[in-house]
Amino acid sequence: MNVISLLDSSCIASAIVEDMKDAVADYCRSFYSETFEEVLTAPEKHRVIERIRRGHPVTSDEIRDVVVAFLNSWRCRISKKRSEDLRRALQTAQAHLDNLPPELEQLQPEHLKTIAEFFDSLCAIDNVKGTAAAKTLALLRPELFVMWDAKIAENYGCAGNGIGYCRFLLTMRDIARQARNYYGDKQHSLEEYICPTARNWIPPLAKLMDEWNWVRRDSFG
Repeated sequence: MNVISLLDSSCIASAIVEDMKDAVADYCRSFYSETFEEVLTAPEKHRVIERIRRGHPVTSDEIRDVVVAFLNSWRCRISKKRSEDLRRALQTAQAHLDNLPPELEQLQPEHLKTIAEFFDSLCAIDNVKGTAAAKTLALLRPELFVMWDAKIAENYGCAGNGIGYCRFLLTMRDIARQARNYYGDKQHSLEEYICPTARNWIPPLAKLMDEWNWVRRDSFG
C-alpha cells in the first residue's frame, strides 16, 4: 500500500470515529433510553438473558416480561401472545450462538449461514420482523450484533431478511475494524472515547454503531 492510500485510509477512519462520537453525543442528548442497558445489567432480567444464552429453560412469562417488553419499548408491537412462539425459537439460541465469535470485529464469512438461519427463524414468528429480530440478537450478544430498523437497512441497501442482515453486519464489521485500527494505540478504549463522559454505562462498539446509524438515518448519503 502506498503512502497516499495509507493517508486516505487514516483520514477516513478518523472521520468515521469523530462522526460516531458526535452522533452518540446527539443520541444521548435527544434519544437516550436505558432499556437496553437495563436488560443487560438489572439482575433479574440479566439472569433471563443468560439462561437463554446458555440453553437453559425459560418460561413464556419470562420471555414476555423481558424480551417482548424490551422489543415493545422500541415500538416493535409484538403481541404478548407471541411469547411462547418466541420462547420456542430462542430455545435454539445456544446451538446458534456457541460457534460465533464474541465480538463484531471477529466475524467471518463462515459464521453467516448460522446467523441468517437464526435471524429468519425469529422473523417466521408473527409480527417479529427484521427490526425485532436484530434487537433480539443484540440482547443475546451485544458485542457481536448491531441493531437496525427498516430505514437503516434501506440506507445500507440491505434486504430485511437473514441474508440482508448478514450483509449489513459485514459492513458494520469492516467499519468497526477500520475505526479500531485507527484508534488502537490510544490511551483509552475506542468505546470510552466515543461515549460522552456523563454516560454511566459504556456500551460495546456494536451498540454505539447502532446509535450512530440511528442519528444519521435521515441524512444518509
